[in-house]
Amino acid sequence: MDLISLDPWWVTWLESGTLEGTRELEFGLVRLRHALGGIGYRPLDLTRKETWPPSDRWILLLAHPAFIATRFVRQALIEAIHLNDYIHLLPSQNTQFGQPPANYATGYHLERYIERIAQMQGGRDVQDLPRVDLEHTSNHNRACSLGGIAGLFFRGDNFELVRRNLEANAGNDPLSSILRNDSDILRSRLLIRGYCHDYGNYQAEDRSALLSMIPPEVESLVDIGGGQGLFASQVANSRNIRVALCEPSPVAASLARARGLFVYQQNFPDSIDTIAPWSPGDFQMVSMLDVLEHVGDPLNLLCAVHRVLKTSDRDVLESPKDNAAYLLLTVPNAGFWQCIEAIIAGRFAYESVGPWCITHRYFFTEKSLLELLQQAGFSVCIWSNEEQPIDQCFLEALQASGLPYDEENMKTASFHVLARINQ
Repeated sequence: MDLISLDPWWVTWLESGTLEGTRELEFGLVRLRHALGGIGYRPLDLTRKETWPPSDRWILLLAHPAFIATRFVRQALIEAIHLNDYIHLLPSQNTQFGQPPANYATGYHLERYIERIAQMQGGRDVQDLPRVDLEHTSNHNRACSLGGIAGLFFRGDNFELVRRNLEANAGNDPLSSILRNDSDILRSRLLIRGYCHDYGNYQAEDRSALLSMIPPEVESLVDIGGGQGLFASQVANSRNIRVALCEPSPVAASLARARGLFVYQQNFPDSIDTIAPWSPGDFQMVSMLDVLEHVGDPLNLLCAVHRVLKTSDRDVLESPKDNAAYLLLTVPNAGFWQCIEAIIAGRFAYESVGPWCITHRYFFTEKSLLELLQQAGFSVCIWSNEEQPIDQCFLEALQASGLPYDEENMKTASFHVLARINQ
């Protein structure tokens, strides 16, 4: 049997990342092992002398394990084994090498995106990179532009060289440091089809675009399921608002506290009545950004939020504006065109993130979400859609089929909703 067919490489990573202990990462690791193959998985401890692997083995060193790899990656690694004197780089959406912005939401569309960027590279599966010389600015800039590397693939006899570079360049993007130091010893190649999607930082996404949806009279807000607290801290920094965070992940809660936030760190149930000692009127606003789809009983949760927000009837009569209470939601659209196209192609598959995240328990369309809010006692103040244009070829195929479809709904990736409680 061909040795290469046995996937003779170890897979290791520098750190577990902020998703350690989450269902998303647990599921993602299973999928990653299936996609990458390899003969062993283990974290890399730079503080002690590693005695593995043998010099004739290969190492795939990842920045962290929170990556989505496609069926293309293993074949790219097998082909790379034939070039011993190279260090091979796996790009991610954070690596700038001339690719278009990442616009995929499903695994099916991730594969199509990789095929597209390979075609943009003239059909090549690899891109040779220049040797890096720190004395020449252009080369240095070239190296810096290749940040966000997903992984490095190299022979075991180069392990000490790589480890020495990593120890000397600990930082936010340590893998890219290999391009700025001893890289004159090894030539480097970017494996285009080795592209992996990085979801390690998804709990800290920038949601600043939602700040404008917060009414000016709001003076207190609790963000439920707010991850590392980026949105909550943005609210606190941009407005004179008392802010708290409710987050089940201990790692994310710790990072949120480091931002100066007050955090309720609990595994909240579908009802928030037992999360914290909140009384009606403690907060004027509750935000739940990409949370509702994760719970087992969304209606029960929304009703509990209504009870937390509701103030006394007397207060409302005396000062209706000051005692208004709001709910801010973002919810993925189950009818998004990429979801529909992938299902038509027979390619439904759960992922660690995205509209088909493994932790999603409910799926919503505009109609079903609106009905749910009404049942829980909320009235919509603002409804906006985060949109992405429908692929022209898919749209033309729909039109040719003669089947009815809602184009406005299909181009909506996510619903952004500000609702007010009905007192």
